[in-house]
Amino acid sequence: EQNAFPGLANKFLEKYANKIFLGFSDAKSRFKNKDKLVYTGNPVRDAFRNTKKEQARKALGIADHIFTVFIFGGSLGSEEINEIGIEVIKKFSTDKNVHIIIGTGKEMYDKVIRRLKSEMSDIGENVDIAAYVNYIPNAMAASDVIICRSGAISVAEITATGRAAIFVPSPNVTDNHQFYNAKAVSDKGGAYLIE
Repeated sequence: EQNAFPGLANKFLEKYANKIFLGFSDAKSRFKNKDKLVYTGNPVRDAFRNTKKEQARKALGIADHIFTVFIFGGSLGSEEINEIGIEVIKKFSTDKNVHIIIGTGKEMYDKVIRRLKSEMSDIGENVDIAAYVNYIPNAMAASDVIICRSGAISVAEITATGRAAIFVPSPNVTDNHQFYNAKAVSDKGGAYLIE
């Protein structure tokens, strides 16, 4: 079970399973058969643990002393996350001490660009806007703070990278599981959770 709040299928199949592997230890309280539970965390690529901040910044052309914010809503994008990204860009696009990376999602890229161009005279050289961020381990490792949704794998990748995060869970998911994923980390001081 990858989420902190188990899905119906895994809760139903619990009685048939020999072992249930958990991506979040918080899921333990939501299963009946505690002896079957094994907390492993969610699997992530080694690049999320092994990419160093300096190495990632060099690859992305970001100076070491620049405060870097990475904002993304997943491959499909998120209107709410893009709204946050637009506001961050508007506030910091002329600040030479801040670098902003935003992955808008393929379907929302043009809309974000049009909106920024209509509301700003200059987007700024310190802003990287992409429909899709090709190598997320670099973007995460280069960042000082990440603003994103809280899908199970994104949360695992961010915690493996060791970066501060502001999670804005999607309310449009089954059983509000993204809230519980974010809460599992924020309750331990690893992130801020904003509904």
